[in-house]
Amino acid sequence: MSEFNNLAVEFSEVWSWSSNFTKAEIQEVDDNLTQINLTRGQKDATKDAGNSIESSILLNSSSQSSVKLGNLSTNHDGTMKSIASPSGNSRVILWEGEKDASKDSNPMIEIYRKKNECRSRLSMKDYHGKFVVDDWFGGVSWSGDERKVTYVALKKSLKKSTFFESFFDKNESSTKMEEKEENEDTSINKYEYVEDWGETFVGYSNLVVVVLDVLTLDMELIEVSDCLTCGQPQLSYDGKTLIFTGWSASPRKLGMVYCFNRPCSLFRVILDDNENSKENEVAEQEEGDPFSIKSISPNKRSDYSCITPNLRLARSPRFSPDGSKVVFLGSDGFDCHNGPMSLYLMTNTGISKIIPVVDESDLSPGQGGFPGIWTSSLPSNPFISPSTLVLTSMWGSRSVLLSVDISSEDENAQVFRWPLTLKDKDDKLATIQPIPITSNQPLSKEESVSVSLLGCSSSSSKIVFSISSPTSPPQVHCLFLSNNEDEGWIQLLLQSPLMTASSQIPLPIRDVVGVMRQFEELRWELIENDPEDGSNHIFESILITSPSSLTPSPLLVIPHGGPHSCYPTCFFAPYVWLSCLRGYSILYVNYRGSTGFCANSLFSLPGHCGFQVIVLIGSFFYKYTCM
Repeated sequence: MSEFNNLAVEFSEVWSWSSNFTKAEIQEVDDNLTQINLTRGQKDATKDAGNSIESSILLNSSSQSSVKLGNLSTNHDGTMKSIASPSGNSRVILWEGEKDASKDSNPMIEIYRKKNECRSRLSMKDYHGKFVVDDWFGGVSWSGDERKVTYVALKKSLKKSTFFESFFDKNESSTKMEEKEENEDTSINKYEYVEDWGETFVGYSNLVVVVLDVLTLDMELIEVSDCLTCGQPQLSYDGKTLIFTGWSASPRKLGMVYCFNRPCSLFRVILDDNENSKENEVAEQEEGDPFSIKSISPNKRSDYSCITPNLRLARSPRFSPDGSKVVFLGSDGFDCHNGPMSLYLMTNTGISKIIPVVDESDLSPGQGGFPGIWTSSLPSNPFISPSTLVLTSMWGSRSVLLSVDISSEDENAQVFRWPLTLKDKDDKLATIQPIPITSNQPLSKEESVSVSLLGCSSSSSKIVFSISSPTSPPQVHCLFLSNNEDEGWIQLLLQSPLMTASSQIPLPIRDVVGVMRQFEELRWELIENDPEDGSNHIFESILITSPSSLTPSPLLVIPHGGPHSCYPTCFFAPYVWLSCLRGYSILYVNYRGSTGFCANSLFSLPGHCGFQVIVLIGSFFYKYTCM
């Protein structure tokens, strides 16, 4: 233990570990060429800040080849979000402009048409506050016809003053007092506490949903009551319907980041029809100076209606490509910090549950038993066709890629698991077929890896995803689907570098070669553990070892927190480094009550958390030392 505590003082070099890929944009160049823009985060050790890097790959479907075009840092000063339209011909960029003397937020929007031409630049500081672009409350969504775009921002608040500043000054003229009352909220003290949603979401209290017509620059501002916080907006294909999630602010807001299963509902707004806008108005906007800041007149609205009144929890709405259906995650029963979700389908005839929560399965996840849907949110664009969507979900300790056929509007929706594995550089285009979850086909050892969905395209039936294991950095693949979606072809696009040396610190080549060799020698396995208390609640553990060690290596046991959480079988550099260079064996324990193992297993944890964690970890630790 003393050696482990002294590791920090022995570091002589600083290495920057490559982060996971987070997003992929798929743009069709022509019938055979596809451009894929991959985004990943990279830690800047010099500035102690995150940096977003975009890698562009040109994919040739006919010759089954791909070319990497290069890397581009997308962390331009002030840029907060950049989202391409469905066709890739338009793009909206949200960025923070320079603050004025009042130091207030200065949100700006740039709209690009025909890929590169900047058409409009808008200043939004008079209409709302800072943009909200996180993956929970935020979200930027285009309508399918690419006429409108919606996003979330902080509600513009009037300038607040202290008691003494707001005290009536007899020397001030009546005109000045009237101006002051218009621009200041004198009823609220400047230092009065306003509750927000806690860490990561500091300042998120009163939010607004904004809908912007990119042609006429007409804007609609959706304001909700103080008892709700809005977010996750989605536009229908024709841009006439807006659906967003509203979280109840009662009884508390704090702690959303770690306890996100809060009461919430879906709300709908019927938007103004701008199809009859004057053509000369649009032409005038087109002919104007794109770099001049345009002025707009917002239309404030609060006429929204709840469309999921019977569900305790409903969030993450997504429109189908043709706009006829909406899928979302929901729950009508008991929920905890991070629990199983049902998948719902909304059509003109009503709302139906197409994938329910799985309470218990006769088979363990490794034996092919489907544990249900375990994900906090749906992908931003999950549809590969009007009737099929894809998502990633925990399957025991694995994260797997699922496809769901929503053509049936009942609980008989067909769900398939794609058997994805890591590939070598020399592997040719591999063909795979989806496996129905009803077949109860066991998962192979190669399928114990974790998959992360990066993006998909409904127009070209392509899915971009990454795969990693506890000892292998992420690989990016593209899955080409057949016309009837009953099989696909996988092509390896990019392999994440294991590490990059800091440009400020010299790193001997021999050290890099030695580290790479030791990484190749690492071994890992996913162990299924039978419970010893007579229950059928299987739990799993992930063990990483180094065969180069001649003597029994010390074991580092790492239980996850939460407690409603799970360690996936993905690459996590810091602990792998300990195993590689210091000879430690690493054991991740997903004790009974972890997510991904059916609902009854999760619900066995309340009231027995400490007992199950300590007893199960101690039991497995004893087995390992006796091996």
